[in-house]
Amino acid sequence: MLAPTEILAKQHYHTISRHFRDLHAAPDTADTAPTHARRRPFRVELITGAVKGRAREQLLTDLAAGDIDVLVGTHALLTDNVAGAFKRLGLVVIDEVPYLNNWVFINDSFCAAL
Repeated sequence: MLAPTEILAKQHYHTISRHFRDLHAAPDTADTAPTHARRRPFRVELITGAVKGRAREQLLTDLAAGDIDVLVGTHALLTDNVAGAFKRLGLVVIDEVPYLNNWVFINDSFCAAL
């Protein structure tokens, strides 16, 4: 989910986390372990320009591994290293579309991920 400000991204992150806290993610169909052994808590994460260093690297690693179910953030989602890291991208939600209409430069890797 893409939000235009860090404050709004944090609000969305907290709301989504609260709604999904008791859910479990569906197992990867390629996994051969028993279904009950493959279930994991539904994972919601937040990325903004303020997330840097090791925390950002770990988030990108987990995103590429498919361990993050919902990623909420600001324009930081549109950078090559984030947009290109999605293992499976099923839905993109953009809040404040009029604000984001100025961003016609959305990079190729993000569009390819769509």
